[in-house]
Amino acid sequence: MQCCKITLGRLIWIGRRNLGLSQRELAAEIKTIDYILLSKIENDRIEIRGSDYDFLIDFLVEFFKLDREYVETIRQQTEPEPRHL
Repeated sequence: MQCCKITLGRLIWIGRRNLGLSQRELAAEIKTIDYILLSKIENDRIEIRGSDYDFLIDFLVEFFKLDREYVETIRQQTEPEPRHL
């Protein structure tokens, strides 16, 4: 993750930690993803800017009571981190 800008993964991590939820617990609330995929999203390991993840934006806005435009802005600036092997 880049140190100077927030990513969607970091936003989710912060919100989850502020509520005292584990990845498993938050994934259970989301219902359409498991904790493994949530981990990849939080660590910016997958591309989330496509329409396949619109449901996640809807969930985040509702669950964390966030401004949709703010979340979309963060989503669009989030780029997957390269894997270092």
